[in-house]
Amino acid sequence: MRRFRRHAILCSATAAAAVSALCALPRGIGLHDSGDLQMAAARFGIAHPPGYALLTLAGHAATRIMPVAPPDAVTLLNWLAGTATIALTIAWLRLLRVHSIVALPAGLALAAMPRFWEFWTVAEVYIPGLLLLIVGIVAFERYEQSARAGRMAAAAAALSAAVTTRISLVPLLPIFVACVMIAARRSSRSARMRAPARHGPHAIAAIAGLLLPIALHLAYLWWRDTPATEYNYISQYLASDPVIAPDQFDPATKLRRIAWLASGRQYWHFVDVSPRAILGRGAAMVRVASPWAVGATILAIPLAVTGAMGLARRRPATTTLLVGAAIVEAAFLATFAVTDIASMTIPLSWIAITIAAIGLDRVRREARQHPNPARARPLRPVGTAAAAFASVVFLAICAARGWAGTPPADALIPRVEWHSLPPNALVLTVWEYYAPLVYERTYVAHRDDVLILAAQDEHLPVAARNRAQVFSADGRAAPGWSLEPACGIWRVRTAAEVRPTDSRRRAESRPTAPTPPRR
Repeated sequence: MRRFRRHAILCSATAAAAVSALCALPRGIGLHDSGDLQMAAARFGIAHPPGYALLTLAGHAATRIMPVAPPDAVTLLNWLAGTATIALTIAWLRLLRVHSIVALPAGLALAAMPRFWEFWTVAEVYIPGLLLLIVGIVAFERYEQSARAGRMAAAAAALSAAVTTRISLVPLLPIFVACVMIAARRSSRSARMRAPARHGPHAIAAIAGLLLPIALHLAYLWWRDTPATEYNYISQYLASDPVIAPDQFDPATKLRRIAWLASGRQYWHFVDVSPRAILGRGAAMVRVASPWAVGATILAIPLAVTGAMGLARRRPATTTLLVGAAIVEAAFLATFAVTDIASMTIPLSWIAITIAAIGLDRVRREARQHPNPARARPLRPVGTAAAAFASVVFLAICAARGWAGTPPADALIPRVEWHSLPPNALVLTVWEYYAPLVYERTYVAHRDDVLILAAQDEHLPVAARNRAQVFSADGRAAPGWSLEPACGIWRVRTAAEVRPTDSRRRAESRPTAPTPPRR
């Protein structure tokens, strides 16, 4: 009866946080990379680097199964991934014999994190990627405990799938292989694996699990990178910045295109391993962190060390994998100069919360074994009350955010009068608006003859070379070009089309360009 009561409390609290997030889900197509993932899933296309083939396949299946609009189906799939992440975190802590009074606030703390909540309630890649990483670590811990080849294959496949969503996890694969060797060496000393021949199936399971998701990812990119694919990030980007021939699909060029996308070559210039850059990144992380986050980090460090030491006694290979993942994530944060650094800290935060929860439970157990029970007994209700208070606070934070909701992204999207656009027009825009405009063109206006490009300023003339009618959806124009209101947005006029008498009229009639929203 007591166990049933504990499970009911854990499930009810997780469900309450999930319902709060469900109430905050935005409707319709999103901006930035969110809308890109939604459109790629809806049209069986290719998303931004590294392609996210597995997430696209899962999202496309969701659009076919769920009785909602395609963008909403992808958003719901992301919400399910976030809910599974919280539930799996609590369940794994319970499997590690962490008390419910510690496991519950740990899972709810993850739900209440601002960045986790932000990407839990929009269609994004961070939460599904984190779920795959967690599944890989949990499956590997179960393998180390039971030495079953099936769990080994599941761990390898999940970690390999996580790599297809985040290239920075590539160094984690050799660490995983080393952890497999540690676990195999320990298990060979037990009665389960005395025969050396039993190592063969485990090695085959690990290799197959590592190779299959990556092979499926690359095979999907090869299959869908064609001129007939309606939504193809490769073609869209190369049309505005032709680092590779944008209209050639021979095997050699196609291989270069896929390698460019899958390796994230577009973002390589963000990598800076100089000591000055690393120190600057550390200072940036401190600046963006709130005082509560700094205080929680200071408190979590000794608990995390205690938890790692306790877990290492029982699961040395799993501890090595967790610490290795933390080092890989920390190295990525220190050397990759992205603007939104807080969004990249979610996996590291999960590792810190999980190990700190294990450490807190270890402190609680040692307090119960105090040589003087009379001194330790009064601390038990205090600890229980503190854990219950923390759980209530985290649930209240989730409820408040769910009540506030999330404004729809379509309020920020330029309103294009699609019926007024001439045939074969070109609409230039920024990346924030690209996927929403493609969605409106495809599903609302049914104007497939209109081309939409997210072109950079220096490549605008090249992108518009073969189009007679050019429009701008964000109020930008290349040097020497001008804008005039038309079709709800702006028509772009080249320098040859502008007459000297138009300069004053153009200055008076030019509207104010909208400011692209920040994530």
